[in-house]
Amino acid sequence: MKTILEIQTPLLPDAETYVTGLSRLEDFSVLILAENGGISSAAVATMLRRRCEKQMFLKISCRDRNRIALHSELLTAAVMGLSDIVLADGTHPLHTSFPSAKPVYELDSLNLLKMLKQNALSFGDESPAPLASLAWNIGICIGGATQADMGRARKFLAAGADLFFALSLDAVPQLRRLTDKEIFLSVPEEQVTNMSAILQQAESAGADGVNLVVMQPDKVLDGTIAARQG
Repeated sequence: MKTILEIQTPLLPDAETYVTGLSRLEDFSVLILAENGGISSAAVATMLRRRCEKQMFLKISCRDRNRIALHSELLTAAVMGLSDIVLADGTHPLHTSFPSAKPVYELDSLNLLKMLKQNALSFGDESPAPLASLAWNIGICIGGATQADMGRARKFLAAGADLFFALSLDAVPQLRRLTDKEIFLSVPEEQVTNMSAILQQAESAGADGVNLVVMQPDKVLDGTIAARQG
């Protein structure tokens, strides 16, 4: 069973301390770097590559950017050799550190996936060579196990999704019936008291591993994350 760490980039400009802490986490060989107003995930990933050999996903939220900004972010990732990404629609800004921010949602994650995997839609009339020509490895977040969730999962599969992150345990067996692609159970770190038990539950449900979601970057540094592995 794989264990992934999803961690938010810091809101303060002390990238050096943050990157040093992440590079020393021996229990996680795969990281998902998520932004919620913090340091650019592409910048953090580039710094981390100088320190360690972890696989790094950039989490891209459609909540925060219009298609111009999304194209710029993805193009930057491509130039930096960062082809592993996770697409998410993103929670409303009311549930972030910036509740007064206006949500964007010009594109949803399904349409963005089609742009990257199928070149089905255009970012703009003057777009250069399509980003769809690049070898993206794209993960998708599935919220629940309802018929609507599974219908959306089928659309993501048809559009070329490479792996899935299930936000509920009930969604894992439902997704497993649809695909043999990798499935990870995403679990908020504050809900975990016994990581071994979570891993067993995820494996029994048909997942390939667990994605431990950490909302507070400081926990990378104080030993909290490593302690959850026991």
